[in-house]
Amino acid sequence: MSNDVTIDGSALSNQIVINGNHSTRIFNIMGGANVLALTHCTFSGNQAGFVGAGVGGAVDNYLSTAFVTNSLLAGNTESGSPDDIYNWASSTVTIGATNLAPGLLNEGANNGSGAVIGGAPMLAALGNYGGWPAQIWPYPECLDQHRRGH
Repeated sequence: MSNDVTIDGSALSNQIVINGNHSTRIFNIMGGANVLALTHCTFSGNQAGFVGAGVGGAVDNYLSTAFVTNSLLAGNTESGSPDDIYNWASSTVTIGATNLAPGLLNEGANNGSGAVIGGAPMLAALGNYGGWPAQIWPYPECLDQHRRGH
């Protein structure tokens, strides 16, 4: 990516879903003044396709700025390893509101007052679970635990 990109799904009745079918990374932000802004987006099923330190399955932020607000970035890989966003040293990721990004690997600055829910989210793969857009649902055992109050 060599220009600023803004994807804002907040005005849409269905959130923006980007799925690379495990064959490609979506954004490689190159150094400089480039900015990526994601709002109300889902990135799942994307893959960097090669092994290397910090390659980001969905977003590779190199010497640039990424804004992530109310978005879901999960189920993206770097040659099979969980890796949703990689934020290189001297790069900035600014978090707004609440986001799910279990594979946020951060070497740079992490700004913003929002929250990133990391760790193993226990979510099923992106799919059609009875509506559009495609969704990522909790595993059944996670729902069972919730119903039992655990």
